[in-house]
Amino acid sequence: MALQCAGVNHCNFVLAEDYPPSKSWAPGVIFLKYACFDDLLSIHYCSRELYISHSGPDSEGYIRTPGYPHFYVGDECRWKLRVHPEQRVRVTLLDVSLRSIGPFEKECIDFVSIEDSNGSVLLSTCEQVDLPLRLTSNTDTVEVVVEAKSKGAFPKRGVLLHYKSIGCVTLPAPSSGYLVYRNGDFAHYMCNVNLVFDDTQQRTRVLWCYDDNRWNDTVPACIEEAAHTVAGNDSAPESSDKDTKLPHNEANMIV
Repeated sequence: MALQCAGVNHCNFVLAEDYPPSKSWAPGVIFLKYACFDDLLSIHYCSRELYISHSGPDSEGYIRTPGYPHFYVGDECRWKLRVHPEQRVRVTLLDVSLRSIGPFEKECIDFVSIEDSNGSVLLSTCEQVDLPLRLTSNTDTVEVVVEAKSKGAFPKRGVLLHYKSIGCVTLPAPSSGYLVYRNGDFAHYMCNVNLVFDDTQQRTRVLWCYDDNRWNDTVPACIEEAAHTVAGNDSAPESSDKDTKLPHNEANMIV
């Protein structure tokens, strides 16, 4: 059904005929997931170099070959995708419809390839792949190439793909604090001794990376511990071990 419905704004199908494995399913309810995108926002011009934002709406988008989904022309299209050095590029092939290997041919005449900047080829094919196919780069730059040596316009849809920057970029530590540790999933920050974060009045903060490239919180300034006590309730009891023990139940540790 993915092949039948890709590249169109409406799609009719008979489940038992278009997806034969469904004949063995037990009676029940079937949920089909689909997504549409604004073609006006897609990149459909060849020979483009794109710097992908590290987060936000500009951290992802779509690329399609000229003429998609009606046809593609004999030409070479290249797109170089760059992200922040701490990030990687994820390319998701949503539709690959190119001229396949002919009966008297030994290799693809028209093909799509995705190559890492270190020379590693992540994909090179002219055949329809199992969709969606997700490929993640090993570096911060990939090049997508659709090369069509067939003459004229060929009656196939072409190529449609989605790109996104992957990984959270390290946030700078406050001037009176430091980064303790971070990996691909979380980052641990602390204020200097006798200082606390302005918003939580805690000395430590853990951020979690979610939605591929977003932190669940920010890193505010560190202030003197006595400053928020004077501004608040002077009668509030103070913990004697705030600087020697790390809290285990901070709200900002929960995504």
